[in-house]
Amino acid sequence: MPKIDSLDVSNMYSLVILTALLAVIARWVEKFVSRRRLSERLGCSSPVKVSRSEALKRISQGNREGKGRWRFIGPLFETYGDTFTFRVVKRRFIFTVAPENMRAMMSSQFNDYGTGKRADQLRPLFGEGIFTASGKVWAHARAELKPQFSKDNISQLQMLEGHVPHLVEAIRQSNGKPINAQELCYRYTIDSAMDFLVGERMGAMESYLKNPEDSFVQSSEQHIDWKADYPVESPEGKKRFCQAFEIAQKHTHIRAANYDTYWLYPQGDLPKAVAELHRHGEYYVEKALRATDEERRERPHTFLYQAALTNKDKKFLRDQFLSLLLAARDTTTAWLTWTFFYLSHHPKELAKLRNAILEHFGSGTPDDVEAITLDKLRECQYLKAVIQETLRLSPSVPMNYRVSNCDTSLPKGGGPKGDQPMFVAKGELIFFSPYYLHRRKESYGEDALVWNPERWETRRPRAWEYLPFSGGPRVCMGQQYATTEASYFLVRLLQNFSSITPAPGTKEYIYEDAHRNLSFKKVNGLFQEGKVPVCIT
Repeated sequence: MPKIDSLDVSNMYSLVILTALLAVIARWVEKFVSRRRLSERLGCSSPVKVSRSEALKRISQGNREGKGRWRFIGPLFETYGDTFTFRVVKRRFIFTVAPENMRAMMSSQFNDYGTGKRADQLRPLFGEGIFTASGKVWAHARAELKPQFSKDNISQLQMLEGHVPHLVEAIRQSNGKPINAQELCYRYTIDSAMDFLVGERMGAMESYLKNPEDSFVQSSEQHIDWKADYPVESPEGKKRFCQAFEIAQKHTHIRAANYDTYWLYPQGDLPKAVAELHRHGEYYVEKALRATDEERRERPHTFLYQAALTNKDKKFLRDQFLSLLLAARDTTTAWLTWTFFYLSHHPKELAKLRNAILEHFGSGTPDDVEAITLDKLRECQYLKAVIQETLRLSPSVPMNYRVSNCDTSLPKGGGPKGDQPMFVAKGELIFFSPYYLHRRKESYGEDALVWNPERWETRRPRAWEYLPFSGGPRVCMGQQYATTEASYFLVRLLQNFSSITPAPGTKEYIYEDAHRNLSFKKVNGLFQEGKVPVCIT
């Protein structure tokens, strides 16, 4: 057998390495050429580019000013138009508020765009819930959940009315002194959300009446005794459930913000918080599955009891419960809190809204309350305008993203003016912002930054210019429920009170984000520690 000397071995290794390198280069060239041809076939042009140095400067400025990383893009939209790109290291990021691009990602090219690593980032908390699932799993979950948001279910206003007396009592207890509107809204929505989802009250409002200083909103991991074995339905157990949700959200938000490197972020108390949430979720699921026919008849419009009739999968039900609780609790809390904020700074609009409510629904006598219906809520046009305008300027989800599932395109963003199609490679991140979409002067006029409900009396945005609830197949299933809840809340509030003013010493009207959260829940920096102090009489 002939000997193979070291030189031959060296040449062999070199040949293997060279062959592998050439294969990589050939594959890269093939992909480049293929993408170039697809781009030409789709009529794409080069997009508007922002220099890396300017983008990083804006990000740093946003962080220094405490506005959050997503706030840096506002000036860039003003300078570069509705769509622009920039690179960090070798990755390209796309930012857009072009309505045509919204339509493409959410509807007309729905299959070309997905949620990327969101499932992995949020799975510890939400499992295969409706917000993390994709493909057939998502389609199945949506089909199972959609019937629970029928008009018949969201028309049950007596459920919402059950939480109003505690709300009114809590406000009257303040005697016109500053009260944290965000805390009130949070407690009202967590009580009503749990009532709708599982037929149980959290007792958040009752707890407030006993001790207004004991916040359900803020929580600290250092002050939670995870070893304490509180029963799920005990006051202590319910409060810890809320605290666990806050902690889990904080961690999952940071995981999502770090996208590719989410797994490097220290978990902290996330596993403990998730275990607590799962314990509660499984308790309510078991209770719904064991319910007798009589118990189900007593809860004909309760989500979990009705969902358990057609689906016995405990994990599925638990994941959907936690996912819907996030949507029902946080987004509505943010929405109502911002409404307090705007009304407190606009006394004329507040007076007009109250007059419209008294005209349509009366002063709040038992007969008046009994006569409130879903259809009547929808018929009150100024109430509708106030709600729409609040969601326009302060959408509960100010920033979102999609990831391209394949080599594809967007209808706008290419060319010097951004009015031509642009190519999008597989795996690219496209960030879109309802917050800035709703501030486009092309859509809302020169006063687009002003809170003005009257604009809805004369102006209607075109399709895909107004997306507080997203759009397309992934449009929020609970938007009618949320709108009904917010409408009913405002009607009953202004039937009982006539004045909402900023607390003395409140800073000027400034938009700032003082606390990062999944739904922009902590309202803004003109308030201390995320509070929204107002005086209500």
